[in-house]
Parts: sequence; C-alpha cells; structure tokens
Amino acid sequence: WRLDPVTGRLWPGAEAHTFDIDFRHGEGRGDVKYVWEINRLQQLPPLAAHLLLAGDDRSRRAIEAAIDSWHSSNPPFRGVGWASGIEVALRAISLIVTMDLVGDRLGAATRQHVGEILAASAYWLPRFPSRFSSANNHLVAELAGEYLVGLALGAAPDAARGALLAETRKQILADGAGAEQTPTYAAFTAELILLCAAAARQAGTPFASPVEARLATFANFVAWLPQAAGFGDNDEGRVLTLGDEPDYVRSVAAAIHGFLQMPGNAAEPDDFRALVFGTPSEPAPVSRGLQTFTQGGLSVWRG
Repeated sequence: WRLDPVTGRLWPGAEAHTFDIDFRHGEGRGDVKYVWEINRLQQLPPLAAHLLLAGDDRSRRAIEAAIDSWHSSNPPFRGVGWASGIEVALRAISLIVTMDLVGDRLGAATRQHVGEILAASAYWLPRFPSRFSSANNHLVAELAGEYLVGLALGAAPDAARGALLAETRKQILADGAGAEQTPTYAAFTAELILLCAAAARQAGTPFASPVEARLATFANFVAWLPQAAGFGDNDEGRVLTLGDEPDYVRSVAAAIHGFLQMPGNAAEPDDFRALVFGTPSEPAPVSRGLQTFTQGGLSVWRG
C-alpha cells in the first residue's frame, strides 16, 4: 500500500503520522499520485459487481484480502494513505459501493474493518476540508465522501448534504459547463454528485430538483462537445471505473441521462456506470449548429 510502482521505493507507513510525510517532495520516491491511486481501492467495486453477477468466490476472497490488508497496514491517520482528503473520500466511497453490492457476502471481520475505516474517515473529512485553489472537485469529493459515509453509518449528514448542494451550483455553471473549464474535471464532479443523488434517492431523501436539473444541464452540455473532447486539465480521476476510459465525459453524461430517465446518448455496452445508474430512456437527436455557453466561455459549432 506504500510501494511506488514506478520507482520501486516505499513511502512512509504506519510508523509516521500522515502530516509528517512530505508528499510534495518525494525524495526520490516518485509522484505520490501513483501510490495514492492504489489506496483508493477502486478495484473493489468491479470485483463486487463480478461477485454479485457471477457468484465467483475468488472475487469475494480478493475483496476480503484487500480490505483486511489495507486495514492492518494503515491505522487511522498513519502513513501516506491518509494525507489527502480526496483520497480518504474516494477510498470510503469505494468501500461503501462494495458493501452496498456484496456486504452480506463478506466475513464479519472484514465488515468490522470497513466500519472502522469509515468511522475514521468520518472523523477526518470535516476537519481538513480543501480550501482556496483546491475548493473545487477536491472539495466536492470530500463532501461526497462525508455525506455517503454518514448515510452508511446511519447518521444524518445534513451539513455535508447542504454544502454539497451548494457546491453543485458553484462547480456546474448554469449553462452546464464546469467552473474549472475542463470537461473531465466537470465530469468527475458530476459523477460524485450523481452517486450522492442516487444514494439520497435510495435513502428516501432525494435531492431537490435544482440539483438534478444542474446535472442534466451538464449532460446536455456534453452532448454538444466532440467525442473525447480534449481541452483543459485531466488527471484521469474517476469515482467508479473499470480502467482506461477514452471517453469518460460521455460515459458520465449517459449515466446522468440514465439516472434521470431522459433521452441521451448511450454509453458503451460494458460501461460500469450503466449497471449502477441505468441507461438513457431513448436516443437523443444529434446537436447541430452553433451553441454558445456564456458562463463557461465556450462556443461550439457542429455542422
């Protein structure tokens, strides 16, 4: 959990408090992003889906082994895995989705370990929110993690819910463009909000209609973009994923249309989000002509 896959060197582990680790200057260990992404545990939801659909016991054993190993190697607030709020949040989300799919098939010890990781995450996330230049998709991820952990632990995450709804209006502009002016970051933000909206609906406390409307506006914005539009930053951050996705943005838009049961462009047949959120109600006509997104500062011409 602390081995850099490129350099082969180790980051500090349980012997170091997470805030004592200088992850910005890795001292030859490499870019911390690589080890952080391993610690997101995003391999678990696909394994859980495979266990659910195919009943493959190897997937169950792999899930239990990963969770038990991570729990024993990363006690709360020790090691590089706890150093960043977005990483804490994405890991918690991976565990929550996994438990929602196959929690009843996992052993008691593993379920206990998940509960302990989530409880520590719930303590950590509201105390160290992203501020200033990071008050963007990082903050949305932290709020989403806080909200979903609260639901998972039977709490009432009202503060996180209110902040998340407010950030929805800030991060997805009125014309559907992302405030960070990059389709991939906007899609990452929208996917986080979408997962929370799905959880809220399942809990019987759906988000207010303006949130769903803002998600739909983003999906309609994406419909105007050329396929795999490549402008703005892209660090390949995902919430639910099976691996490389050449058109992540369009996949999230299809998931939104599926969740809201609106016309839209269907995702690829093996798209993981379609399993979770559904598929668009029907195909949407191709957008043609000139469209200007005033708030996003973008004009698109499609002939």
